[in-house]
Amino acid sequence: MRRGFGLATTIVFAALSLVWLRPLLSTFATGYLAPLRDPTPLGRADAMLTSWTLAWSSHALLTNPLGLFDANIFHPLRWTLAFSENPIASSLLVLPIHVVLGDPVVDHNALVVLSFVLNGLGTALLVRELGGRLPAAWLAGVLVAFSPFRFDTIGHVHALSTHWMPFAMLALVRCLCRGH
Repeated sequence: MRRGFGLATTIVFAALSLVWLRPLLSTFATGYLAPLRDPTPLGRADAMLTSWTLAWSSHALLTNPLGLFDANIFHPLRWTLAFSENPIASSLLVLPIHVVLGDPVVDHNALVVLSFVLNGLGTALLVRELGGRLPAAWLAGVLVAFSPFRFDTIGHVHALSTHWMPFAMLALVRCLCRGH
């Protein structure tokens, strides 16, 4: 696989994601995307909960990694981060953004955008690894990254965070095909 393919594919999926998610760009630091057919208060609460868990996880990873699950909620209970989804891998993904900006809403929205970019990129890399040509790889990436399911769950970033799956499959294929 050519080295330029990964960079070109990243640029293509970043551009597609930004165009597709353009309503988010004007409110990147102040608002969340919500599905049109279900703009309920619960959906907004879910986005705020995810923003908080990302911010808490980033804070804890930077200041006290061993106290990660002792979140600053429901005091005096311990291990309260385990009461809900705990997006530790997602927090690691947006940690550089959190360090620079320190804004939980930006962390959340960056994760939304990254989930689209990485889903497309990972799927395209997997298809190329399996012998597909460039148009087939990009088409597969578009079909996975911009599927109707993902837009139905646009307000629930924990459900969107499937971007690691194509990379896991790619690693499995490489392991099985190359023997290591």
